[in-house]
Amino acid sequence: MLVKIAPVFYGLYSFCQTYAGGSICGAVKLNHGHCDIAVNWAGGLHHAKKCEASGFCYVNDIVLAILELLKIHERVLYVDIDIHHGDGVEEAFYITDRVMTVSFHKFGDYFPGTGDIRDIGYGKGKYYALNVPLNDGIDDESYHSLFKPIISKVMEVFKPRAVVLQCGADSRSGDRLGCFNLSIKGHAECVRFIRSFHVPLLLLGGGGYTIRNVARCWCYEVLCMYVFYCSRLVFEIRKI
Repeated sequence: MLVKIAPVFYGLYSFCQTYAGGSICGAVKLNHGHCDIAVNWAGGLHHAKKCEASGFCYVNDIVLAILELLKIHERVLYVDIDIHHGDGVEEAFYITDRVMTVSFHKFGDYFPGTGDIRDIGYGKGKYYALNVPLNDGIDDESYHSLFKPIISKVMEVFKPRAVVLQCGADSRSGDRLGCFNLSIKGHAECVRFIRSFHVPLLLLGGGGYTIRNVARCWCYEVLCMYVFYCSRLVFEIRKI
């Protein structure tokens, strides 16, 4: 039985305001062209539903941020590399063709128990939900052999105007609740690859239950984005 854990604690309302507000603010900054990349590591709580908290997720900040992006952008791509299926986000946009959801996750007897490869959307949203269920122990090479061609094709066909990437660090090796074997560099390569398409990008956190691994992972990914930005800046200066 898969239990939907969402404990109540003091300051819960303020906590939800803070992390959800951060994701919405990031989307607003992207909409106004104030930045190319916005980051909110406190966000990425992808299990929350419209009327239900689930899996330590109380308010689905991702859905709120995507709704904000849709005010300006015709199509938004959501990519989830957390070890758990992004069920709340998929459910919210399951019947629309303006948002495509792509989730790479552990499937089977594993929380939340959703994300079958046959779940592809419904109505106008048919074929706009893509699930990639994975086995225990998948490493960098195997993960990228799926991630890169799938994302490349999605970018080519869907042509999103903005991308939201949920970077759950529980897909890293050594996570207390995870069972994948991605290195820090392997996890960050997914972020770098998404950024290589030069589409406005909102980076969000998510799962991660070995604190030192989470901190190192997200710190490294911020560094990768900074290096990527600097290399682009140098390239543009040289053109001038």
